[in-house]
Amino acid sequence: RDGSSDVVRPGPFLLVVEDPTTPSAAAYAVRVPSGASSDPAAYPGVAHLTEHCVFLGRAAAPDSPAGSESENEYRSHLSVHGGRCNAGTALRRTTYRFECPPRASSRALELLWGALTRPALAEEACRRELSAVEAEDARNRGTNTYRRRMQAFKDAFVPEHWYGKYTTGNARTLADAHGSMSAYHRSHYGPGRLG
Repeated sequence: RDGSSDVVRPGPFLLVVEDPTTPSAAAYAVRVPSGASSDPAAYPGVAHLTEHCVFLGRAAAPDSPAGSESENEYRSHLSVHGGRCNAGTALRRTTYRFECPPRASSRALELLWGALTRPALAEEACRRELSAVEAEDARNRGTNTYRRRMQAFKDAFVPEHWYGKYTTGNARTLADAHGSMSAYHRSHYGPGRLG
C-alpha cells in the first residue's frame, strides 16, 4: 500500500492510501472528537440528533446562487454513484464515513465536509429527523439485548458521571433541543476539531 497525508488549513488531517488489491471504491471517515458524553444535561441525546441532522445537508455558501444546496444532496450523490454512508455517535466521538467509486469521491468529500462545517440544521427537517431518533431509541429499548444490558450497567453509575448518561435521545428528551443542537454543533464541530 502506498500512502500519503496532508493537512488542509483550516480543515481535517487527510490520509490517502492506495491499495490496488481492493475493489474499486474510495472510503473516507471523518471523526469529531466529541460524542454523547458531551450532551448538555437538559438535552440527553443532542449529540446523536446532531449526527442525524448533519446528514440532511449543508447551508448554502454566502456566494452561491439561491437553491444551489438541497436537503439530502450528500446521500443522493452517493446513491446515484452506488455509494453509501453511515455515522455513529459513541460516548467520546462521532464518526462519519462513506464509500463510493473513486470518480465520485471528491464531490462526496466536498458535500460531507460542507455538511459538517456548515450544516443547514433547518428546524423542520430536524423535527422530521427526530422521528428517526425516536424510532431508533424504541428499537434499542425493545429488542436490542446488548443495548438494554449496557443501559442497565450505565444506570448503576452515579447519575452525574458522564458514563451513566442516557445517550440516544428521543422525542421527549429532545422536543425543544434545536437551539441546543445548534450550540452543540458550534462548540464541538468547529475548526480544528474535525479530522
